Amino acid sequence: MSRFSTADIPSQPGVYAFHARDSLLWVGYGMSIRERVEHHLLQGEPIKNPGVSQAVAPDPARVTKVVWWLYREKPDVASLEAAWELAVRELSPHMRPRHAVEGEALAHLEDVEFVRRVRARLAGPPDGVFVPQNLDPLTRNVIELEGKVDSLRARLDSGEKQD
Repeated sequence: MSRFSTADIPSQPGVYAFHARDSLLWVGYGMSIRERVEHHLLQGEPIKNPGVSQAVAPDPARVTKVVWWLYREKPDVASLEAAWELAVRELSPHMRPRHAVEGEALAHLEDVEFVRRVRARLAGPPDGVFVPQNLDPLTRNVIELEGKVDSLRARLDSGEKQD
């Protein structure tokens, strides 16, 4: 899979996390994990959390790994927001939101059984991993190869013997 092939990312609800090398950058959630990841990585949508200035938001090009946990209960925005809030607390990403969860989402956070289930899921392995590919190494290789081809062509044109 590459940065440009997200077909294996599920279009199901859940919580996902963006990593840059060994650092956890950011945690997000959505009714479709694939759609959210595509917005950030393919369409260049800025990575931002509520209450966080865009000036400090991480660059999507820095993302080296995306992991996710599917939301296996009946999904609604409030329960997903509550699961996301718990993921932020449990995973401690570099960028943390500065907003308070309210309403139905807050009620989920006060539900001891809900919190236990979500924490148990987050403590286990993620349901999937996506490793975006960076084109920089490929571009460097092509440029180097073009240089070598040009050098060989010049040597051949000048009648030099190859080693």
